[in-house]
Amino acid sequence: MGIEIRRDPINPRIISIISLTRAWRPKQYKFARVEIDTKKCPFCPGNELMTPPSTLLLKRINGKLIYERDKNEHRVKNWIVRIVPNKYPIVSPKSTYSEGYGYHEVVIETREHDTKLEDLTLDHLTLVFKTTFRRIREIAEDEKIKHILWFRNRGILGGASIIHPHSQIIALGFIPPLIREEVEYFREKSEKCLYCKPENIDSERLVYKSKYFYTVTSYAPRVPFELKIIPRFHTPNPWSMEDMLIRDFCKTLKIVLKSLFTTIKIEDYNMWIHSVLNRTQVDFHWHLEILPLTSTWAGVEKGLSVYVVSISPEEAARILKACVHSLLSS
Repeated sequence: MGIEIRRDPINPRIISIISLTRAWRPKQYKFARVEIDTKKCPFCPGNELMTPPSTLLLKRINGKLIYERDKNEHRVKNWIVRIVPNKYPIVSPKSTYSEGYGYHEVVIETREHDTKLEDLTLDHLTLVFKTTFRRIREIAEDEKIKHILWFRNRGILGGASIIHPHSQIIALGFIPPLIREEVEYFREKSEKCLYCKPENIDSERLVYKSKYFYTVTSYAPRVPFELKIIPRFHTPNPWSMEDMLIRDFCKTLKIVLKSLFTTIKIEDYNMWIHSVLNRTQVDFHWHLEILPLTSTWAGVEKGLSVYVVSISPEEAARILKACVHSLLSS
């Protein structure tokens, strides 16, 4: 009947049922958007007073890149990338109880109101991540912080409330159970890290391989076309990567997102980076996960955390790989 049950090798709690009888049909999905007047967008240039003062921003003076911060009610106008506290945080450094302590900040990735991450120039996207990682390193100096998550939502289905390109940083005073479970794998492994094994790089799930990163479809996907971007070097987080690594990461991300959206015609997604802090001294191999919203989770997924998908990761990789080849050849 074309049914296969898989468990994620890093986190066995994730169970995927590959059911080819439930054929994935792109025509069933519609991309939802909400437009907003740029005069009312808090992330657009000229509206800086609609957000709290920036915790970090990048600007250019006489051709030189400068990091700066807003001071009180003064707002820097000629910014390139801007990071501000979220006006509606889920954690706060002002919290009076330990598990509510943390940072919740928004990375405003560009001055342009309605553009896509993958359409930013490689130079600009590299600056976005350099600025983001710099801010994360600053937050990580707070010894009360136990875990930091970078994530990005796009579209209504992805939970984004503002269309202006942005991502977010969440810093928590505790380590979430999902991360603990992944850490447990690395603690207990007796052989080489699964993400470091050459057979994963050259597997049937390989979509794209750059000098420093490779992209694969997830072995046990939660949705069709779920992807992971994994560094080809074993390290706990990306926050201190050299410029050439950040640039290669951004190049990979642009290519993968373009091929994904060209293939599935859906642009709502969530993506995040799983990592651990250096000072935890925990063995870990960081990676970025991309969850395109190609299906709607129902009773089985929500009730059991068992995910039913209708296209195999190997077939999804074959389709995406062909699209990557086409994009790179054009």
